[in-house]
Amino acid sequence: MQYANIIFLQNEDAFSDFSGKDGTGYNGFFAASTQEQIAYLAQWDYGDSPFNDDAPYGSADHVIRHAIDNQYVYALTVNRAMGYAGLTLEDHKVY
Repeated sequence: MQYANIIFLQNEDAFSDFSGKDGTGYNGFFAASTQEQIAYLAQWDYGDSPFNDDAPYGSADHVIRHAIDNQYVYALTVNRAMGYAGLTLEDHKVY
């Protein structure tokens, strides 16, 4: 599998532009639905992130996957205790 890091946000200021149905900013993001979180972070997917072999998330992260099509999957990485979230594009095509 190949991974492309789309965006990584950490600390309250990084989430200041978020606005969801359950609130705004940092607290609003972490209270939002998975779909809202992915939609917010996906705005930084310009299609030009390089793929590599190393997953950009660790065992302490909560990872939620959302299929885009038969090949690509968004992996939403959330770690509320550490105050960060990220979005990775996973390429599941066998090379």
